[in-house]
Amino acid sequence: MTVAVRCETRDGLPFVRALRSSARWLLAERGLEDWELSLVLTDDEQIRVLNRNFRRKDRATDVLSFPQLDAAAAARLRRRTPPKPPWTGAPK
Repeated sequence: MTVAVRCETRDGLPFVRALRSSARWLLAERGLEDWELSLVLTDDEQIRVLNRNFRRKDRATDVLSFPQLDAAAAARLRRRTPPKPPWTGAPK
């Protein structure tokens, strides 16, 4: 499994290792060991540009996601029972 994390801001550096580890765990729990996930940590200015270009909303947002599944594959994935996260204090 491949989890690529690109950090474009110093504020995100302390979170890269934990984010990569959590993403790998989540993919494994979902049975998606042969999948690939790419994550980018960036600043408000860059995410505003992405949001404007891809969603036509000229403002920053917390998260942008881009699916790479067709509708049928996405529906099958959503029907699976979500795993419990490995970190403490997470909602059940």
